[in-house]
Amino acid sequence: HYSLIPSLCIILVLSFLQRREHRRQRDDTSYLLGNHFGIIVPLDFVGTFSNRWSYGAAFGATANKVMFLFSEGYQPLTVPQWAQAFVLFIGGMEVGLSYFPFFACLSSEFQLVSSILGFSYSLTWFVVTVLQISQCPHGQFLGRFETLVFYWPSLLCLGFLLGRFLHMFLKALPVHLGLEPQTEEKSMLEAHQAKHVKQLLSKPRPQEGEKSWFQTRVYEWDPCFQFPSRMVGTLLLAFICLYL
Repeated sequence: HYSLIPSLCIILVLSFLQRREHRRQRDDTSYLLGNHFGIIVPLDFVGTFSNRWSYGAAFGATANKVMFLFSEGYQPLTVPQWAQAFVLFIGGMEVGLSYFPFFACLSSEFQLVSSILGFSYSLTWFVVTVLQISQCPHGQFLGRFETLVFYWPSLLCLGFLLGRFLHMFLKALPVHLGLEPQTEEKSMLEAHQAKHVKQLLSKPRPQEGEKSWFQTRVYEWDPCFQFPSRMVGTLLLAFICLYL
């Protein structure tokens, strides 16, 4: 519950930095905020191909809370039968707000600020999870180290996010100091998409070499094709939930 406080602060900071694309001519807030305080899009499920594994790790970090939320024993309040759906709805909103900063910091344009906020927030969740495991490691279902068995996927995802935000900070700091030029805006068509279309329109070439057992029996990958972030996030979240 207390994670909502820093979460809302991070959302407000990133929203203030975000610029609005459209601004009304008669807007009383324009004199104070200008074109700031825009809406943060946490994840573009349609055309996002960058940070795919980072978004997947953010989804994976929510797996424990999602499974706990939809478990039959989740009844934080004593309410009538007809009101349990509203309790679950409020719990889902709380989980969404608690983990919203992960996605917002990954998708924000202001990488220096978002990397610092995202690293601090991920580190806080990592420390809290470690403390929870160390205080009560055993359980009644699996015996010794039951809590570690259940929470190691979240720790792994949080550790991945810590490394990702640190990498973002190290890339954004030279640009902020003027040591490196700022990267250009991304084009509408990704480079691998253009290569994939050219490959589809070209004549098929004969297969060079023999296919491996994995390519023959399971999946034959295409070097010019990439699964979008929605597929990577769905697979990671599904695997972790099945493990739990």
